[in-house]
Amino acid sequence: MIILDISGNEMCREEYYRVYILFHLKKRLKVLDGISIEQNEIQQANEMFSGRLTDEIIESRSSTQYFSDLKELDISS
Repeated sequence: MIILDISGNEMCREEYYRVYILFHLKKRLKVLDGISIEQNEIQQANEMFSGRLTDEIIESRSSTQYFSDLKELDISS
């Protein structure tokens, strides 16, 4: 995907939605919501989200099918 237009989507109300999307789609995405992606935005996205444990990572690696059902998480080792 090179162009993504999610303008008008409720998630666009989130303060950092643009850098969050760029962090996850930075390798291919060139235009987001009709605005070309600048290198400094990709750098900002990396600085903001690299190395962070996100809900998506926890959900993908948890033993429960539904993240909301997760009661305990041991991330030692």
